[in-house]
Amino acid sequence: MKLETAPLQQAMAVAVRMLDRNTVIPEHGLVKIDFETDFTRLSTTNLDRSFSTQIQVFNAETGSVLIDAQRFNTFIQRVEDEFVEFVIKEREVVIKRKKGNASFILSNGNFPVIPVAPDNEPTIITGKALKEMFGAVLCGMQEDKFATKPWMNIADFTVTDNHFQCLSSDEKRIVIVEGECESPNTNIQFPISAIRLLVSVLDDDKVKIIPSEKHLFVESDHLFSFRTISTQFPNMSGV
Repeated sequence: MKLETAPLQQAMAVAVRMLDRNTVIPEHGLVKIDFETDFTRLSTTNLDRSFSTQIQVFNAETGSVLIDAQRFNTFIQRVEDEFVEFVIKEREVVIKRKKGNASFILSNGNFPVIPVAPDNEPTIITGKALKEMFGAVLCGMQEDKFATKPWMNIADFTVTDNHFQCLSSDEKRIVIVEGECESPNTNIQFPISAIRLLVSVLDDDKVKIIPSEKHLFVESDHLFSFRTISTQFPNMSGV
């Protein structure tokens, strides 16, 4: 299987941000690469958050590999070839390039099931507007370790008649961000931990936001999911 290097590098750069560097659970540090007929699906998860994306495949064959994400990312970011070729063997995957081959031992662990986005009407907002909102939200928040109440770990996003208002607070200050989007009237709670991850990776013209009972899905060129926090943001009307 042959993949174009640049989109693979871009996908892995985002994927490793979703993982815990110091995890003691092996499956939470892995990347799963599924080679399918028309594309390659790349996935990572630590159960609280997950990431998946599709990359065009050349010389398509079917197969799947499960390897260490950090080690693979360190390798692939240094590759200068336009394409790399994957050869799956019994216990390893060999990645061929012009300057020589690299081998990665296949994991025999069980990759966790990644949540699937429901078929609900999404909130659609531009990546630029979302990044501006996220940047403002983070300016008004202290580090997570200083959050003394559960609601300090979320930003409250409400849409009324295609107009959104996003609130965040650490009790000492409040941030209010407003703008326009395409959406049914809704209320969504963004985990601050998700905002810290997404603020640097969303550059798309349109981003879809889809809440479910237990997860929040954010779809751009990639699909992200985050476990929601069960808490109630305080009523700050009139502030």
